[in-house]
Amino acid sequence: MNMLAELVAVDAIKQDILARARTQDRQGDTPLAGPADGFTRISNIWTVIRGPLAFSESYTMSGGKDVLRGGRYLDRHECGADGWRLKQRCHVEDWFTGLDILTPDLAIAGAALFAPRGGTGGQDPAALLHALGHARAALSPEQGKTMSETISPKDVETLIARDALHRLVVTYCRAIDRGDSEMLASIFHCDAVIIAGVCNGPAQNFAREVPAIVQAGLEMCFHSVANEWFEIDGDHAVGECYVVAFNRSRDATAPQESMVAGRYVDRFERRDGLWKISERVFVEDWRSVRPASPPPPRQDGCEYGAFGRIDPVYRFWPVDQ
Repeated sequence: MNMLAELVAVDAIKQDILARARTQDRQGDTPLAGPADGFTRISNIWTVIRGPLAFSESYTMSGGKDVLRGGRYLDRHECGADGWRLKQRCHVEDWFTGLDILTPDLAIAGAALFAPRGGTGGQDPAALLHALGHARAALSPEQGKTMSETISPKDVETLIARDALHRLVVTYCRAIDRGDSEMLASIFHCDAVIIAGVCNGPAQNFAREVPAIVQAGLEMCFHSVANEWFEIDGDHAVGECYVVAFNRSRDATAPQESMVAGRYVDRFERRDGLWKISERVFVEDWRSVRPASPPPPRQDGCEYGAFGRIDPVYRFWPVDQ
């Protein structure tokens, strides 16, 4: 499979993952394992293709009623005559916290302040938008054209670069969340620097020291990234992505949980054909700290996140990655 074909496959798998989350939220349909709380945010989608098989890890944040929880989908996909389809899903529970939800009073909002409220099935406002999108698709002048007619070699190079940068961003999150020093070091150039508050200086020192600090002070951590923006210029690129991080302290007497929101501002370089991070700055925008919610009892047969190689992703992920 050439690189362009692989990117098309990765995008098809991503769209299938997102469509399933939407189906779950809008119809209450849970065809495979996973929570169904009414709102599921998917991020950090990382996919590897192995011939007719593919493996993906995606982070989830789902909320509804009085709970917000975070976890991951570990998915196996197969390519058949009808395209890529999800064949096996394992849901990994990483964290949960109490949540106070305010329900808008639409009756008094008035037309000037009205905002649609989510629902299920045909009652959800997005159903109309999707129907209009399908209706307008027939008017598109791009209908019937092949990809080779609508994409240039430069576009292909840009897509390949964006995919490489995305993988660096999500690899960072997995490496921190699993406490994997070797994986963390692999995404930085040898002379890279980082400003992260907990450790400022050479990125290789950060990769060596921070996973141990994290595991010593936290029961768990979870970094969900979105809003990825990259600007690529030859062998150089800059990027910004938004991150929401949740963690729970290891304090036995008064454990706390915190949610931190911010951005990673990055400079990337491609050296010897390989993209890595050369500079990273973490910008904190806001944080919330409160006493930790009591964890629910663990259930037999469920998978739970952990630091180190005992986390389910290590036995699921292809060994050459």
